[in-house]
Order: sequence, then structure tokens, then C-alpha cells
Amino acid sequence: MNPLSSSSGPVAPPPGQSARRTLHLVDFICRAPQAKSVSLVGDFNGWQPTAHPMTRMPDGGWVIRVELPHGHHQYAF
Repeated sequence: MNPLSSSSGPVAPPPGQSARRTLHLVDFICRAPQAKSVSLVGDFNGWQPTAHPMTRMPDGGWVIRVELPHGHHQYAF
């Protein structure tokens, strides 16, 4: 059997790539008690206000959890 064609066991990442997880859950919180709706917009969703509507909390805060690739991102509420 050719050891390079074995399908059992862990597979190493391609050269130059890390085995680290590249997506991360990020919590966004916005304090806007007078708002009727709040959306998260950013470079990760094409700045589309309908892509990530936030959920209102009883204290007037708005929250959303988004899975984003590792790195820096621009965003606004």
C-alpha cells in the first residue's frame, strides 16, 4: 500500500497553511434603546442592512452572533 494514498488518520494542512480554525464566532452588541430595528453591516456582508438584523434585548441593547473569518473587519450598526 502506498502511504501517501492512505485515507485513514489525520490529514496535514497544505504547506503554508495553519491547522488553526479560521472562522470565529463574534458577538456584536449595540446600545440603542429608542431604535425600532438595528442591523449589522460590514465588509463581511457587502454592507447589506438586511443581511444581519439584530435581536432586541429587554434592556434596550441589540445583539447578534456572527461567524467571521480570522482578521480585521470594518463594520457599523
